[in-house]
Amino acid sequence: MKTITHIVNSKSFLGWIQESVLGRNYKNNFILLDLHNANVFEVQGGYCKFSIDQFGKTKLLSIINESDYVIHYFLDYTKSELIVQSNSNVKHFWYFFGGDVYQQINSFRKNIFLPETKRWMRYNWSYRYRIEFRNFYYKYVKRIVTPEKMMLDSVKRIDSLLWYIEDEYNFINKNFTLPEFKYYKFFKFRDVFPFKESRLDGSMNKILLGNSSAVENNHLDFLPIMKGVKFEGEIALSFSYGDQLGYKKYVKKNFKRHINSKVTFIEEMMPLNKYYEWLNSFNTAVMLHSRQQALGNIFYLIANGSKLYMNENNLIYNWLLKIGVRVFSFEKDFKTHLERKEMNLSSVQKKENFQALKNELSRESDFFNNLD
Repeated sequence: MKTITHIVNSKSFLGWIQESVLGRNYKNNFILLDLHNANVFEVQGGYCKFSIDQFGKTKLLSIINESDYVIHYFLDYTKSELIVQSNSNVKHFWYFFGGDVYQQINSFRKNIFLPETKRWMRYNWSYRYRIEFRNFYYKYVKRIVTPEKMMLDSVKRIDSLLWYIEDEYNFINKNFTLPEFKYYKFFKFRDVFPFKESRLDGSMNKILLGNSSAVENNHLDFLPIMKGVKFEGEIALSFSYGDQLGYKKYVKKNFKRHINSKVTFIEEMMPLNKYYEWLNSFNTAVMLHSRQQALGNIFYLIANGSKLYMNENNLIYNWLLKIGVRVFSFEKDFKTHLERKEMNLSSVQKKENFQALKNELSRESDFFNNLD
């Protein structure tokens, strides 16, 4: 019986991965990386935990070299290093998330900021040159291989990239040579959306802007469209994670100064069930990311019946339209709809969006059937 080793950074979706391989004729090792502590090797119920220091990596490399296949969920520095150091007979697969490319390959990061955000970044070099500073630190201070080069080296050893949005794969592959695409997702539609109809509180008049305090949300580019507009409701920004320094403070100051409406900043992390309850109060959401980001939030908002406006340069905006989901252009539609008070989907539109998303995310994958 052949062995598959699954390596993850977060326990939050480990159960879904374990369920996805149940009943298949493989031995499975499930590895959770401890990103914060040293000298960790623990056997938990159903998985093992390893630190990412030399102690943990040495033990983990021995497990990898005894495996036939290894699936790396999010390709970070540690996983790239392990791939490069592993025996040549081990087959590696990369389960793509997005940030693993967009946060490490500089050519992509240069094109993800909108005009107002770019203007702020001109004077904030730690944000503007984040990848360059990080590579400099690795090369000249730590004197080890830079994250970008380590990733590029590891990609040469990877057999296939696993993902479920081929349009995104094709977009990245134009500028950065990727391994072969194979359709696979580790979750089922019912895992993420156990409800059968919208749980949206239709009486609320609330707009959600972005998913975090990360600069990639382009929050500042929401402000010009709101000039001179009176919105008789609440605008909320989820700031519980992401940037905690200058950008976050600057956004808060400018929203309080320029938005002629109630603005709320949520800065405490909520348990997932509470977070979903909070999302249920937004009839409208605006996501201004220029790249694939906040996908879990976007899927939940669509399935739950929120009216979603997106940056139309984001390939996910066009992919959603392609699969039959009714989403709207922030640049072309938002201000007009706001002035007309057309900030809700009809009941028919909500049902159609739910079904379109369900159809797409219910597609089966034959990845494990064709692994050998």
